[in-house]
Amino acid sequence: MNDYVSIFEGKINSIHHHENGSVLQALYTLKGQEIMCIDSIVQHVFFYTGNFLFVACYAFEKLLKGCSVLMPLAASSVSEK
Repeated sequence: MNDYVSIFEGKINSIHHHENGSVLQALYTLKGQEIMCIDSIVQHVFFYTGNFLFVACYAFEKLLKGCSVLMPLAASSVSEK
């Protein structure tokens, strides 16, 4: 959430925490669109539960600054890229 807010010049509207201090639920705004994110304190057998935010990005290099691509852009059955 913090990465999206900084990249897309957004703002955090509210954050609610679990008793252990981790984020339970948060609302934030990006370019006028309010987005909710949630987390679970349940221990899963897999490492990463995933988070996805699909955006039309015209500054892809800015989005990837300091990151590594795990799934390169490519045509698929649901998208040209």
